[in-house]
Amino acid sequence: MAKWLLLTIGATMLLLQLYVLPFGMLTQYIIFGIGIVLLGIPHGSADMLIAHHNAVLEHKAFSIVQFLVQYLTRVAIFAILFYISLPLGLALFILCAAYHFGETDLSTCNTKTPLGIALIMCYGLLILNVLLLQHITDVREILTPIMNDGIQDAIQFVIDYKHTILSVTALLFFMCTFAYCVKYKYTHGITSMFFVQLACLLLVIYYLPLIMGFTFYFVVWHSYISLQSIFKYLHKSSTNSYKLILKNITVYSAIALTGIIIIAYISSYLTSYNDLVLYTLLGLGVLTAPHMHIMQDMYMHMRSSMHGSHVQLASK
Repeated sequence: MAKWLLLTIGATMLLLQLYVLPFGMLTQYIIFGIGIVLLGIPHGSADMLIAHHNAVLEHKAFSIVQFLVQYLTRVAIFAILFYISLPLGLALFILCAAYHFGETDLSTCNTKTPLGIALIMCYGLLILNVLLLQHITDVREILTPIMNDGIQDAIQFVIDYKHTILSVTALLFFMCTFAYCVKYKYTHGITSMFFVQLACLLLVIYYLPLIMGFTFYFVVWHSYISLQSIFKYLHKSSTNSYKLILKNITVYSAIALTGIIIIAYISSYLTSYNDLVLYTLLGLGVLTAPHMHIMQDMYMHMRSSMHGSHVQLASK
């Protein structure tokens, strides 16, 4: 039900773009900013709550200081990688983001097998390729401030072969999906309705402008589904009420937002507006690795719990 509601929002955005009044760049950035505050930051700021709960389920001690050190170390490593080799950093970011998006949207799939891993990777790459390759010239413009020969050559290659890349990505996804469905008998959420929703999702992000498409998928779709899973996970396997979980996420979101505002304020004196947009997106990129690792542990526990429930029902 939630996914259909999100797709209705996406369809409304698309109809406004195509038939009423196209979204100007300023409007797109305002909507993106509002979405980040309301959904994007909250879904990321829950990382410490999830990490603490993961530790409890694994019967491990949890230290806030240790968590922050490990989290920031991963961020720093990723940032250094971007600085040393931007092409490699972007490639790893795309792979990490693809895995994370696939694991979130296909959270019930078995990721302990090579086939399951291949399925969620191909799903995530399909989403990213449809979003980015359709607007590859806009991507090139955003990357202009940090463009070098390596990035320029890579983007030109993508422009020349974008239809081939999209076709290969789609083919690999459907091959993995077919093999997965044959092996697991169309279970784990891979149903005919899944393909209908996926088609609608791809249609929306394909025809929306780059920033609006990114806003819809990452901010609206991905963040909402992630928050839905987070609330379910923290509530089901603990005594935390939904009200308490919401309160904690709100507090951490406020702290994170304050830090972002301070950094943005300082950065506004050091860089231009267009560069600030780029560095905002790169900032989201360096946060992907530590966030993905924590969410991966969460989904592993959720799948284990789900598998245990199925085993109990089967035994009865």
